[in-house]
Amino acid sequence: ANSTETLATTLHAETSVDSNFIGKGIAYLYCRFEYDSTVFSGGLPAVTAIVKGKKLVTTINGVAQTPVWTDNAAWVIRDFISSDYGLEDSSIDYATFEEAASVSEDTTILSDSSKQYTINGVVQASQSFGNVLQEMMTSCGGTLFWGSGSWRLFAGAFVAPTKILTLDDLRSGISLDTKMSMANNFNAVRGTFVDEDAGWVSADYPQINSSLFLSDDNGVESVLDLNLPFTSNVIAAQ
Repeated sequence: ANSTETLATTLHAETSVDSNFIGKGIAYLYCRFEYDSTVFSGGLPAVTAIVKGKKLVTTINGVAQTPVWTDNAAWVIRDFISSDYGLEDSSIDYATFEEAASVSEDTTILSDSSKQYTINGVVQASQSFGNVLQEMMTSCGGTLFWGSGSWRLFAGAFVAPTKILTLDDLRSGISLDTKMSMANNFNAVRGTFVDEDAGWVSADYPQINSSLFLSDDNGVESVLDLNLPFTSNVIAAQ
């Protein structure tokens, strides 16, 4: 497009896009290629872009703040739950999300001093809401659940015990399952993540092994495939 054109007017002139389309609030690309059998001998190139998402509402003591851009896992999950392209549910336990956001912002955990839990990725409109939330939850090692009339989020972090339970606290006899299914029994973890250092392409993160668990399993390796579609830092993936 020349200096007097906008991307929208170029689309109107060169494609079948309706003239009412202006792309307000939508990130999009229009790419024009001049065919050359030498340059495009392998077909059209794949065109990708790094897109910075919408500004999100954060809260302090339940009070909404001015929307800001953030990749904090807790606030991204909260946004998807409450927005019209997600669950469109405003029943949020803000205390748990604020605590999860604080855990996510922690820069003392990872060796590169980056934030502990971030979400970077693309949600497809064809995905089910449940699938999107399950994938987002892989980014923060935590738990999302509905309880007492609202959504609650806990990000993965050690919490010191505050009470010791004894047999006197039990209301009935103990039921103990002594065998775990192979699907839930593993001593190593591997999978893929989106590598920001390699052009945001899917890559394998180094397999994580537990010598202790391997010994408990008589030396028989059992690997869990754990894909992290919203994690872009290899250290965070590990």
